[in-house]
Amino acid sequence: MFQKHNNVFFLQVGSNDGLTGDPIHNLIVENKNYAGIFIEPVVFCFDRLKENYQDTYKNESRLVFENVAIGLTACKKSFYYLSEDSRQELVGELPNTYDQLGSFDINHIINIINHFSDRVRPYIIEAIVDCLPLQSVLDKHHVEKIDLVHIDTEGFDFKVLSQIDFERYQPKLILYEHAHLSEDERSQAHILLKKYDYHLTEHQGDTLATLEL
Repeated sequence: MFQKHNNVFFLQVGSNDGLTGDPIHNLIVENKNYAGIFIEPVVFCFDRLKENYQDTYKNESRLVFENVAIGLTACKKSFYYLSEDSRQELVGELPNTYDQLGSFDINHIINIINHFSDRVRPYIIEAIVDCLPLQSVLDKHHVEKIDLVHIDTEGFDFKVLSQIDFERYQPKLILYEHAHLSEDERSQAHILLKKYDYHLTEHQGDTLATLEL
């Protein structure tokens, strides 16, 4: 879909460390024509994110890093995640993706970790994070076009997706996680994307939306 000689602008919301299970990491590293914005609210994940891309962006300005959460309004809000040291202290009791469990809803975290170990709950951290509406971040960086969107926000995906100005940006490809959406939000996401002529393909817990040109 993206020709190698064309400039591609990406938006990634919920970047985590930019490496673990990341479907666009290799594209960004291997193609200097890719520029874009990473958004990650958890500080230790954000630090890893920048470290994992340091050789890529060291002498370039094509990559932007925002240590914020996308919210419905500009505010400060409680955000829940597992502590950085939980994996070492609970060896064998957490999946490798433990640090991808970040949410505004503590019950979402509790429901997931209950499948792994009863000892995990004390490792849940509550942090007050800065929240911005998606358009505020885009305006801050004078974004005029978006080609590729990747959203992985542990159940907040539709609320991020619905903030995209489709009339203005018309991203060619959108990948989001539907696994933690309610049936209603999953349906609303389909309706929204089909309204703007996207073809939808589901694979496991993700939905790929491709603009039909």
